[in-house]
Amino acid sequence: MREGDAEAKAVEEYRRQRVLEQANEAYAALRADPKAWLENTLADGLDD
Repeated sequence: MREGDAEAKAVEEYRRQRVLEQANEAYAALRADPKAWLENTLADGLDD
């Protein structure tokens, strides 16, 4: 693997990690607020 390829792979891996971390943080914040959770999720009548 060339040096540039390794760098590009590392940058992409970091980007994906950050996207997942940010999504998890947003989900946790939404889940922590019952009113926001109800307003921003589908009311399908199913229990959690």
